[in-house]
Amino acid sequence: MLTGSPVSPEQARDFCAGWPGMLRDRLVWFVDEVDAGAPSVEALDGLVVRVVGRIGEDRPVEPVPEWYDASLAAAGWSAYGSALTEGLMAWVAEIHADRAGRPLPWVLDEDPTSAYHLKPVVDLPGIAPPWRQVMGALRLAQSGGDPGRLRSVVEHNLAQLPDGVAAPAPHVGEGVAEDALVEVTALGPDRWQVSFPEDIDSRLGGRRTPRSRRGSGESTA
Repeated sequence: MLTGSPVSPEQARDFCAGWPGMLRDRLVWFVDEVDAGAPSVEALDGLVVRVVGRIGEDRPVEPVPEWYDASLAAAGWSAYGSALTEGLMAWVAEIHADRAGRPLPWVLDEDPTSAYHLKPVVDLPGIAPPWRQVMGALRLAQSGGDPGRLRSVVEHNLAQLPDGVAAPAPHVGEGVAEDALVEVTALGPDRWQVSFPEDIDSRLGGRRTPRSRRGSGESTA
């Protein structure tokens, strides 16, 4: 599914449909299995080292990741190690979801020219799927590379995402609660959605500024 031979579009769609729920379940198991704590960028280096150190450990695990195959076994990955890898994927996905302010929008890549054809990807511009980030980083660390690579990639990705929390509202007048009048939400680099209540005129005491307007809109200032 994630590695090895291509699967049929029908199999890929079924896999992608179950992927978000599987990640949620695996995250709970992973946090308990490696005492990972709450997802954070700062803990990534240590987790990469921990997972690589156990990547070939022969322990029973259920369910075995659907994408675990002979090619990974030949590279020294056990089914248990692949489950830990899947848990780290879920952990990294949760970091991205926290920054985005919502669950990640997983979709199936059906573009035949894409490197991720018939694999689950995140429908966010400029963000590589967390499973790809994790597998690449673990393979690098397994061969003696820098275990900090995953943290660097995740930090770069997070910089592409606006915070999911609404930005502070600008001051609009004395004695009026700012957050009751204007809501500013980041949509992307230098793009903001500014929302005003319908009764803004009455709430401002009938005084309008040249920038006042009804409803909601978008500013690129």
